[in-house]
Amino acid sequence: MMEIYIALLKQDVKLGDVKEKLAEEGMDFLKFYPMLNMVKIRAEKDPSKPCHEIFETVEKEKDDFSSHTH
Repeated sequence: MMEIYIALLKQDVKLGDVKEKLAEEGMDFLKFYPMLNMVKIRAEKDPSKPCHEIFETVEKEKDDFSSHTH
């Protein structure tokens, strides 16, 4: 099952290199957040290990914004 992940890019990594690496690993690039230096990706498995040279951290996207507890 495909999951959505948010990843923080390492300091000197270029977006083109990220897209290339994700394609090599069979992962989908979804969005780039330039102010945060983060990307949103879709992958079947956690991209932390195969992409450790380009990502500082990787987190599975959580649906926190839609769950209100009022």
